[in-house]
Amino acid sequence: MLQEHYPNRICFLRKRLGLSQKQIAKLIGQNRGMVSMYERGHLMPSLASACMLELLFKIPLGDLFPDFYKELGKELEANKRKLKQKIINPFEH
Repeated sequence: MLQEHYPNRICFLRKRLGLSQKQIAKLIGQNRGMVSMYERGHLMPSLASACMLELLFKIPLGDLFPDFYKELGKELEANKRKLKQKIINPFEH
């Protein structure tokens, strides 16, 4: 099972399919170095590459990048709170 400290599940799924980083890179139109950075969490893939990974692994993006999704969820909730506050108090600075 994939351990919690991994930033995403790309490496786990890639190995499960018996594919190399180079093979994944060719499938999604990237180079091996980019795939390595994705796996280590040093770089988030572009939207197009992320969608290709989602299609390849047949797993939702939120499950591929759980930590990133959690952070985005927190940011969205904070933005909602700010927006609600502005709507309730539109003239307050």
